[in-house]
Amino acid sequence: MTGLDTTTAPGQALTVAAAQRGEYRHAIASPGAAWSVQLPSLTDLQAGTHITIAVPGENPAGDAFLQVNGGSLLPVVWAPGLPLDASTVDEGMLLSLVFNGSEWQRMNGIDDRLRPCPPEMSAVNGQFCVDRAQRSSQPFDVAANICAAESKRLCSWGEFIAACQRRTALGLLNPSSDWEWTGDSANEENSVRMVKLANCTSAGTRNMFTPAAPYRCCLTR
Repeated sequence: MTGLDTTTAPGQALTVAAAQRGEYRHAIASPGAAWSVQLPSLTDLQAGTHITIAVPGENPAGDAFLQVNGGSLLPVVWAPGLPLDASTVDEGMLLSLVFNGSEWQRMNGIDDRLRPCPPEMSAVNGQFCVDRAQRSSQPFDVAANICAAESKRLCSWGEFIAACQRRTALGLLNPSSDWEWTGDSANEENSVRMVKLANCTSAGTRNMFTPAAPYRCCLTR
């Protein structure tokens, strides 16, 4: 298609040249925790608006905020409800941001940021969290589905052992002789590994269709 105007106004088709320049959604932010950018072509800020900004230098520690075209100063988050610390992003880094109607959410992730453990869980290490309290007895499939519904999973045998070895420091409860489900299969058909918190070296197997057993969920960080 030829003969298009070089406008970047909302609702108008972009020319190839305008799209390549990216002037309608690329900008360099001013320094500080309260960033400011000017995008003259962006006249209609709506939920779903996507922009890319180059991070300025000398960003102090603290929650980042972004102001576009002199509008409201809005928070920048790296996940819903989790503010982005301005000091954790390097100068010159390109942040892909999407406006959700009330805040700017970073879309290109933070490689070194660990997901926090929920209040009822403890961080075993930088890889996963574990339930502190033993959950009430359930059939294996029910237990697995309960964990999955919370975006968690049954702990693997290795994760349980790692947590068990630090059970006092992690505040793990119910150090009983109960056998607990893990998410690891065993050599026998339809069988899974079982563990005991009271003795970290105890391990066994049980058919997954046998009576219910207690369990714990784990969460990848």
